[in-house]
Amino acid sequence: MCDTADDGVGISNSVSKEEQLKRVGLSSADLSELMPFARQLANARENRDSHIGFVGYNKTVPGNKVLIAVDREYDQAVPNAVAAALREKGAHVDILIADMGDPDREFDYLDEVEVIMRREPWDKNPRRWEGMPYIEDFALQRGYDLLIHGKGGPIPKTDFRYEQIPWLRPEHFLQRSTTYPLDLHLLINKKTWDPIWEYGRGGRARLTDAEGTDISWTYWDEYYDGTRYGFSSTPRNGHLFGHPVPPIIAKEDAAGVVTGTTSHFSRAFPQVKVELEGGQLVKVTGGAAYGDAWRDLLEESKRTQYPCFPRPGLFYLWEVAIGTNPKILRPSHIELHSSGGFEMGGRKRNPVRAFAYPSAILDVHDYHQKW
Repeated sequence: MCDTADDGVGISNSVSKEEQLKRVGLSSADLSELMPFARQLANARENRDSHIGFVGYNKTVPGNKVLIAVDREYDQAVPNAVAAALREKGAHVDILIADMGDPDREFDYLDEVEVIMRREPWDKNPRRWEGMPYIEDFALQRGYDLLIHGKGGPIPKTDFRYEQIPWLRPEHFLQRSTTYPLDLHLLINKKTWDPIWEYGRGGRARLTDAEGTDISWTYWDEYYDGTRYGFSSTPRNGHLFGHPVPPIIAKEDAAGVVTGTTSHFSRAFPQVKVELEGGQLVKVTGGAAYGDAWRDLLEESKRTQYPCFPRPGLFYLWEVAIGTNPKILRPSHIELHSSGGFEMGGRKRNPVRAFAYPSAILDVHDYHQKW
């Protein structure tokens, strides 16, 4: 018998099947553990929602054409399980893998800045979470009924159905958060949102924490006109906005200090402290390389008048996101890109607050970007 296993081909009694597949760039996957979750998602409410616990694909019917589009940071068992469940419903499912992402790379301090800050519109250089325009165009041109694509953020308006796939690993997918009871989750969001939307108008909020955060702002009547995405009677379930989103009004008065050591998608950094006056960040202290990058951006943007802010410069307070899913757990190997970073165990989980001081790039495909 000729043993050629060392060359990555042939059969060898001394090398496992899994190792042989690995040597030629292949892998095997046992989807049995994932399938109960995938089947629940295939029958869960479909509502163009990106937040875990609110994602579902139940409008899929026999004969539908479905495209699942992911990148290399996904473990392929996740899209394959979703595809298998939709095929059980009679759909025709294709999987597209974009050649981007590095799942085994360790985070550094600047990953957050590099994946979110832009000097051009989303369609020229999408952020990490956003759907890729060429994939959306492909789905339209090829007549897909449903595109499953993207890790977070708002979903753009399209002629086809469009949902997200926010689980990178089986570890994410197999959490109880994936299939958290919808009625209970909606009730949690209503109980959290009512004090802001129904009773907050004209009042003030103050937020403090043990790290030194102490910030307050007013819920001005002008913010309650129903025109701001997610700050309305229909909130962003799973990711509620504790502060109104742009356009920011001239009398915005958020002031105080926010401190922390983590962001969405980077290595944890030494404590950074940011100071706000009139709703806008005015000083960044600490934070090592992450803080340095922020200070550079603050200086670079301070003379530019952006269309959604009342005065020149970036980094106005908005969003103050409130996660509402109590079953999301921080994944293992948080140091690797494939973990999804601190956003998986951070801003998505109840009752974590995430502060946003964004660039001119706002919501996905937002009109404020084109100016």
